[in-house]
Amino acid sequence: MNEAQCTRRVLWQRLDEPGWESICLQQLENGGWEADAHFVGSHQGHAVAADYRLVLDASWVTLRAEANWGLGPSRTTLVLDRVGTRWRVNGDQRPDLDGCIDVDFGWSPLTNTLPIRRIGLQDHRPHEIDVAWIREGTLEVGKSAQRYTRTGPAAVLFESLRSGFTASLQVDEDGLVQVYPGLFRRLA
Repeated sequence: MNEAQCTRRVLWQRLDEPGWESICLQQLENGGWEADAHFVGSHQGHAVAADYRLVLDASWVTLRAEANWGLGPSRTTLVLDRVGTRWRVNGDQRPDLDGCIDVDFGWSPLTNTLPIRRIGLQDHRPHEIDVAWIREGTLEVGKSAQRYTRTGPAAVLFESLRSGFTASLQVDEDGLVQVYPGLFRRLA
C-alpha cells in the first residue's frame, strides 16, 4: 500500500507495557477498505514486532486477515480467509469459526472499529457478536463472544462475554479508538 493513498493514519501508544501501533487505512475503489498496520513493543518482557493487513468490504466485513508476530527465527505467520460464511486459517477449514464476521487482534485497538463501523451502533442498544479472536504472541485463533453498546456520542462499552472484561472506549466520528482505558491511547 502506498502511504500517499492512506485515507487515515493513526498512531496508538500501548499503556500496559511499552508499545506503539501505526496504521494506514485506505478506502479502495470498490468501496471496501484495506488496513496496513505495524506494532513494535514488548510482550512478556521481550521485544516484539507485529505486522498485519486487513481486507474489508464496503460494510466493514472482514474478507482476509494476514499477520506476522515476532522477531527473527521465532516469527509466526497467520492467514485467515473468509469464504462465504466459512473461514480458513492458514489454508485449513475452521468450522468452529462459523458465525464470525469480524476479527480481533488481541494487541490492536483498530479491530474494535470493525464491528463499531459495521453495526452502526444506536445509543444504548447492545449488539452481541462472535469474532475470530487472535491471541498475541502465538497467533492462535478462537471464537470469542463480545458485546458492543453505544453509551454516548463518542463512547462505546466493549464487553468480552467469555472473560468478563469490559472497557468504556472513547471513539472518534469514524469509530476509531481514541482512548482504551489502561491499554491504548491515540497519539496522532
